[in-house]
Amino acid sequence: MSFQDVALQIEVMAWRDNALIEASDQLEKNFPALIDHLIAEVDKANITDVAFSKEDLTSSAQNVMKEWCDEQLKIASNNAETSLEETLQDLHGIMNLDRDGWDNLY
Repeated sequence: MSFQDVALQIEVMAWRDNALIEASDQLEKNFPALIDHLIAEVDKANITDVAFSKEDLTSSAQNVMKEWCDEQLKIASNNAETSLEETLQDLHGIMNLDRDGWDNLY
C-alpha cells in the first residue's frame, strides 16, 4: 500500500467522522420538533379518544416518528453525499492513485 493510499484512507475516515458528527448534530437539533409534534398529536385527541383508542394514538405516533426519521435520513444522506463528492473532488486533483486504489475507495 502506497503513502497516497494511506493518506486517502485517512481523508475518507475524516470525512466519515465529520459526516457522523453532522448527522448527530442534525438529529439533536431537530429532535425537539419531533417531541412538539407528538405532544400536539396527543393534545388534539380528547380524553375519551385517548382512553378508548390507545391503538389509534400509538399508530399516529408511530407514523409521525417514521415520517420524521425518513426526513432526517434523507437530509443526512444528501449532506453526506454532497460532502463526500466535495472531498473526492479535492483529493482527485491532489492524489494520483492507481486503479486499485480508487476501486478500493469506491
